[in-house]
Amino acid sequence: MCNARVSLIGLICRHICIVHINCLSIKSFLKDLSDELDDSCGVVVHNKILKHLLWADDLFLVSTYATIMQRQINNLNSYCKKWQLIVNTMKTKIMVFGDIHIQDDFFHLDGNTISITEKYTYVGNEVSDTKNPFCGIYESIIQKCYRSCYKIREYCRQIGQLPPALSVHFFNTLLMPIIEYGSEVWYCPSSVEKLSIFQRNYFRRVLHVRQKTPNNGVYGDLGVLPLEIRLKNNVIKYLHHIHDLPDTSPVKWVYKDLLLLSDAGFSNWVTTAHKLYEEHPLSDKCDIGSFLNLKREAMKRNIKKSSGKHFQSTWLENISDIDKQPKLRTYMKFKSEFKFEPYLNLHNVKLRAAISQFRLSAHHLRIETGRHTRPYTPAEKRLCLKCKENQIQDEEHHLMLCSAFANERKPLMQCAAQYINDFETLTSEEKFIEIMKSENIELLTALGTYLVDSAKCT
Repeated sequence: MCNARVSLIGLICRHICIVHINCLSIKSFLKDLSDELDDSCGVVVHNKILKHLLWADDLFLVSTYATIMQRQINNLNSYCKKWQLIVNTMKTKIMVFGDIHIQDDFFHLDGNTISITEKYTYVGNEVSDTKNPFCGIYESIIQKCYRSCYKIREYCRQIGQLPPALSVHFFNTLLMPIIEYGSEVWYCPSSVEKLSIFQRNYFRRVLHVRQKTPNNGVYGDLGVLPLEIRLKNNVIKYLHHIHDLPDTSPVKWVYKDLLLLSDAGFSNWVTTAHKLYEEHPLSDKCDIGSFLNLKREAMKRNIKKSSGKHFQSTWLENISDIDKQPKLRTYMKFKSEFKFEPYLNLHNVKLRAAISQFRLSAHHLRIETGRHTRPYTPAEKRLCLKCKENQIQDEEHHLMLCSAFANERKPLMQCAAQYINDFETLTSEEKFIEIMKSENIELLTALGTYLVDSAKCT
């Protein structure tokens, strides 16, 4: 939809039922519907008259005037009587787009009043009569996702909490299709943040960390890309798809008109799609004209590869910037690769959660709690209250140096000496980094055990 306000009236019919018992398909009865509708009653799209859209047994009539729409409804009624078809008037509604007022009882179909509605779910997507017709779709998607999450928990209650790898798989296979459905059309940069928040909160629960845990840490430990990247890629791929459509396609007609409006300064879907491509890393290699001429498989492969690489390089820069990401000041020391971390494969939930919280600064050490004190405590004064070393209670101090947990630390140090080469010759900081980088399950188990036991002593 462009920013210019246009009056448009749509009739949405759900479930056109066939009375004939000898029919093979509804398509055979509706193929000549267009011939029965008045050519002067549609809307002009790219110098062509568009009178209706038909998807299975769902029919959408469109017109620019109420009286003309009623004429189309009368034509539809005559056609249905001719072929003994029945329109489900309970699910048939009128939607009015634009600044016009029509009485609620103006439209009739075979003696039944057709009510005017403000929103309607058509082909799986909720459409409203506002300036942004998809403004309500984001809340609808989130509600569907929450219902799916509750169902997953209910089904899996007997086997306990799902491991992180399976939780990520469930998100990609069960929730992502709900989120992505129709995103090529309804994507809006200013509104999609609601869906991104849902994704981040879902993965924070998987890691058992706080809601304010840095996004880059959550993405990095699970090795998942932000939802917005995938949604942007969908829009760009759909732009390529439309370009490949034949000129006889109504979608191609709409695209050409939107392109003309976009060039004239009216912001619409084409404006958004072109802007997304200009911001995409693939645009550095080829302009939009060359991109639209790529073969479909090559296009999809290049988009996925370039967007993934670009995010990973940006992610590494962000976690290395202490000014922007102060909570990840320790994380950057041992995390250098964007991937699913092996410690998440630990079967013990408590150990796994303890390591996640420790890595992502979602713990209760003074280096973190001190930032929330009133008055504010500077980082250099957030000293450990458990020992007498008079040192800052950060992650390295807690894991390697604090004398209060010397006994709890012994099994961890023995395990580290067994699996890390030349461990005894390393400095305290080097030992800390090697332990946190380790992918050895036994060492990770010892690390989680130490963190859990030391937390009990606090």
